Amino acid sequence: MKNCSKKMTAIRLGVLGLCLLLGGLAVFFQPLVTQVSGPAQTWETVVIDPGHGGFDGGCIGVNGVYEKDINLSIAKVFNQLCMFMGYDTIMTRYTDTALCSGEITGSLRQQKVEDINNRLAILERQKNAVCVCIHQNKFTDSEQHGAQMFYGILDPASEGLAKSMQSAFTSLLQPDNTREIKRGDSSVYLLTQSPIPIVLSECGFLSNEEECEKLSGADYQAQVAFTLLTGLVNWQSGVES
Repeated sequence: MKNCSKKMTAIRLGVLGLCLLLGGLAVFFQPLVTQVSGPAQTWETVVIDPGHGGFDGGCIGVNGVYEKDINLSIAKVFNQLCMFMGYDTIMTRYTDTALCSGEITGSLRQQKVEDINNRLAILERQKNAVCVCIHQNKFTDSEQHGAQMFYGILDPASEGLAKSMQSAFTSLLQPDNTREIKRGDSSVYLLTQSPIPIVLSECGFLSNEEECEKLSGADYQAQVAFTLLTGLVNWQSGVES
């Protein structure tokens, strides 16, 4: 009975925390949507893919943070927000792990191939679903900053989702962001192979000191997650930000 009481308390605190998060985001982000014409497609499931993980740390920020950790933190908040909005969600990873059978077996290349194939297998099993891959960028020019969306090539709906998410970043979080969406190419396997609509969000540059510090903080990570959700909901609802 005591354990049950503790579990209920934890659940209540979790719900309260989510409500406070949503309330804070609602205050931070004023309504910035306008209804537009056009049919809305219903997508019931959101596959959330936090890039890298485990042996694959991704890029390293100027403050020493690993991309894989920021990706997962944003993905967890995005997952909660999507569920709050009524979506079914699937996360390709919930912890700091790679999607391969053993991180100490096989060459690094073999492990990476197995990891990406396992992520693709998750997408191939879904119906009426979209995928959002969460990544961070890095460049030799430390002045580069701002989120940028890349979209899949097999399902034409991917481009519209990317446009909506890019627009949401400009409207809500990065008003000086002039980046444009880009079509995926062979350098990003999932974007060329995914059978469902897919967008890869490079949420910012870890090579930019100011942006790296923001992306390392929980508040900004929550704002990024909310921005991704806004782009998703606007796209599905026939709304543009």
